[in-house]
Amino acid sequence: MKSYFDTSIFVPLTVLELKTKAVQQWFSECEPMEIVISDWTVVEFHSALALKLRTGQIDAGLRDGAQELFARYTSENFQVIEVTRADFGRAATLANKEALKLRAGDALHLAIAERQEFQICTLDKHLFEAAAVIGVQAFTI
Repeated sequence: MKSYFDTSIFVPLTVLELKTKAVQQWFSECEPMEIVISDWTVVEFHSALALKLRTGQIDAGLRDGAQELFARYTSENFQVIEVTRADFGRAATLANKEALKLRAGDALHLAIAERQEFQICTLDKHLFEAAAVIGVQAFTI
């Protein structure tokens, strides 16, 4: 089964964080090209690094290295899929469900995984729990 990775996996994969070792170990065991991301993942990843730079958590050199590593992974290991108008509509519906506790970006990731019938891989607790509620297979570390 193909796995859709949300952005929460990629930041610790490319920048030293608490979960880096666990994410790197798990990632090394994944089958290349069984990993799917979306155009939204790319945008969100760069936004996360920009936030880390603005808040002094990383410097420009670390950001640039993380972006290069992500670009290499994207070209060698991931299938990148487009986000559709239907994905945005479904994400709006999911984000509107108070019990799911989803932010807009996470609702979009979940909508994409649901439409494609992919397992979603995330470090985000609310996204993991919401996936189970709507019947999308989910994995977390």
